[in-house]
Amino acid sequence: MSADMGILPPSAEILERDVDRSTTSWTSRVLALLGLLGLAAALALAGTTAHHALSDAWVAPLQLSPDNEKVLDLRIQQTKEKADRARLTAEVAGIDEELRAVDLSLTRMRSLSADYRGALAWTTDAQNREMRDLDEQTSSLQAKQGMLFDLLREQQRVLDRAKANLAIGLITDIDFERQQAEVHQLEVAMQDCGLDLSKVEAARSSALARGQALTSAASARADPNQHPLSQMSPEVIKFYDDEVRVEIEVARLEAEKRSALARRRATQDALDDMVLLLRDLEARPLYRAMQRNTDLAFVPYEHLRRFAVGDEVYACAWSVVDCHPVGRVSEIVPGEVIAQDPWGELARGQYVVLDMRDRSSLFERVLRVRRTRS
Repeated sequence: MSADMGILPPSAEILERDVDRSTTSWTSRVLALLGLLGLAAALALAGTTAHHALSDAWVAPLQLSPDNEKVLDLRIQQTKEKADRARLTAEVAGIDEELRAVDLSLTRMRSLSADYRGALAWTTDAQNREMRDLDEQTSSLQAKQGMLFDLLREQQRVLDRAKANLAIGLITDIDFERQQAEVHQLEVAMQDCGLDLSKVEAARSSALARGQALTSAASARADPNQHPLSQMSPEVIKFYDDEVRVEIEVARLEAEKRSALARRRATQDALDDMVLLLRDLEARPLYRAMQRNTDLAFVPYEHLRRFAVGDEVYACAWSVVDCHPVGRVSEIVPGEVIAQDPWGELARGQYVVLDMRDRSSLFERVLRVRRTRS
């Protein structure tokens, strides 16, 4: 019976071997499936990592602070720009005051020039009134002289008759002498009238000459050489001297005003350019760093098109694996800069402002920006 128990039947042995093979086959299949799943996961992770490495934008982080050397240089430049702007502002204000003074002087000079022209017209009118008065006096004296002449001629006839009557004894010597005295009185009156007439005619000639000189001066304003100065009275020459001085002063003031306006335009243009330059500087990240720490990143142009404002910033181990978000892009700074790209080569690109949640990531050489999926 023991012999029977030590020796199994052939069918039981075969069954045992089949069970062992079945168990080994399922274990191998499970292990193979797990290996395939792990390989697929590894391939998927590698593919995703490669895809992100190719699609992400690579940026070089930069931290600016008020004590940064470039920021200090910018502060010095800003101080100089503000001093220049203050100087130009003061210069514009000075030119404005100068222009106001020139305008006031021009107004006064032009008023004085108008007064001179009015004085010439007034003098001409006074000369005309004087000529009319002298003409009236001349006419009156001429009429008086004619009347005296007629009286003298009549008295001369009376004297001749008195002489004849004296010869025949009709009148006395006293009557004759009285008639003769009247003739002498008329002759004296004639002489006095002639003297007064000569004085009036002399005054009239002088007034006529002055009037002609004034008329010539008024008619020859456009061409001073038309009438020689020898034909003008001293008053007209003095008038011309004063008027020429006023005209020269007006011309000088107008030239000075044009020069001041040109200087003001040039100074104002320089001031406007300086204001625009300062405004441009204030928009730069370096200017912001003068007040507070600013987190930046330099992005080459070939990577700049791969993201937009609001996209996440990632830090990765060895720049490839274990990527995790550390911040986001808050602004793209306009204006081209030339700096080192994430691989240490000089490249053209732009700065972006970062809003970092983990500022320790700024010490990384490279960060990655991944476009946020909507």
